Amino acid sequence: MKRISLLIFTIRAFHNPAVRGQDAATEERLNQLSGKIEDLIASQETQRKRIAELAGRSDGLRDTP
Repeated sequence: MKRISLLIFTIRAFHNPAVRGQDAATEERLNQLSGKIEDLIASQETQRKRIAELAGRSDGLRDTP
């Protein structure tokens, strides 16, 4: 009996249009955050490459008499 009640409750909860709207809004927010994280990772990679380049240049300057 408890399983049936739980099943009915679950169906009603996900059938509610407001819940689907919230799910869509949540999904959109997660997509935005995912995009921002990807941008941060790309920026970090660019900075890492730039730092490596500058470190190589500074090593070259030290080696020059």
